[in-house]
Amino acid sequence: MSSGLKKTVSVLMTVSTLVCIIPCQVFAASKGWVEVSTGKDGLPEYRYYTTSTKYAKGWKKIEGCWYYFDKDDGIMVRKHKGDTKIYKKVEGKKYCFDTKGKMQNGWKKSGSNYTFFTSKGPMIKKGLQKANGKYYYFVSENGVNVRIDGHNYKKYGGMQGIGWSSSFIGFFSSKYYTYKGHIYDIEKGKAAKGWIENEPLLTTSGTFDFYCSAKGELTTGWKKIKGKWYYFYPRDTGDYYKYQMIYDCTLKIGGKKYKFNSKGVCTNP
Repeated sequence: MSSGLKKTVSVLMTVSTLVCIIPCQVFAASKGWVEVSTGKDGLPEYRYYTTSTKYAKGWKKIEGCWYYFDKDDGIMVRKHKGDTKIYKKVEGKKYCFDTKGKMQNGWKKSGSNYTFFTSKGPMIKKGLQKANGKYYYFVSENGVNVRIDGHNYKKYGGMQGIGWSSSFIGFFSSKYYTYKGHIYDIEKGKAAKGWIENEPLLTTSGTFDFYCSAKGELTTGWKKIKGKWYYFYPRDTGDYYKYQMIYDCTLKIGGKKYKFNSKGVCTNP
């Protein structure tokens, strides 16, 4: 074999060896979004490559939007067409994603009702919670915490009862909601303060009055208000309800009888 032919063969063998050694670099994925498969709804599934060989896992913010990528295979979590649930469970919490994988927040429809996803993503907790500056009551239903009846109040026993909690404390105007001994002004989106007069019961011609601290906490026991003494019952009995202002009666408290006029003022403090 001539020296020229030997050089040609040597060069070809070297090129062939290099192609075998570095194909992963030549044909590696590009940086950014890369389609890797097709989902159950026929839409593509994606990974996001941070380098030509490394893809994102877990949470990642891309162009101002949050996405979540499976920690095992890096596939982007998204809503699939036909999904019956409005959320995906991620790291023990429930989040809402659209079909393009963008994390969603705010009000989202769930069946005939609505649930709320916070600005940080997770579904709002059940109970009385603040959403967009106002208070709403949420209950757990089919895996999501939904706003009861789509209104700003809790429905109890078939009646639109504002003021039901662990014990009965009256039907308040629909602008208020009672939760664990506190009154919240739904229209203002904050705790109620001062006197709260509830709507009359069907069985009585009078009204029951309540008094709230600056934090919306309902008063029990003795309370001096603008130089006058009032008494708010501390527990439920057959005659009185917890937090109710005593009025138009004589009541024995601590071994002494006290008189209260029709406005609830104690006349012999």
